[in-house]
Amino acid sequence: MASSQGGVNIEDVAAANPDAIMKIPIDITIGLTQEQALDVAQKLGFGERSQEISALFLNVYKMFKATDSLMIEINPLAEDSNGDCKSAIDQSQSIH
Repeated sequence: MASSQGGVNIEDVAAANPDAIMKIPIDITIGLTQEQALDVAQKLGFGERSQEISALFLNVYKMFKATDSLMIEINPLAEDSNGDCKSAIDQSQSIH
C-alpha cells in the first residue's frame, strides 16, 4: 500500500480520497519485483529519484521477509534540508 499523502492517518486518506491509495499485490512466491517498485516510485512522484527510491522499496521488502514481519510502515518517507532521509524503528512492536 502506498500514498503520496504520507504523514497522515492512512484510514483518513482512504475515507476522504480512496483513489489516493495505491494497493500493490505482491506474489509471495516471487516477491516485490523491480518493475513494481519502480512503478510505485514513479506514481508517487519521485521523478528522477524513482530508481533510487525503488531500490529502497526493494530493501524494505527484503527486511520485511528477513524479519518475518507482519507489516513495515514508512510514514512519512521524507528528506531533511540536507537531503538525508530520516527513519525510526519502533521496537515496541513484537516480531512473531
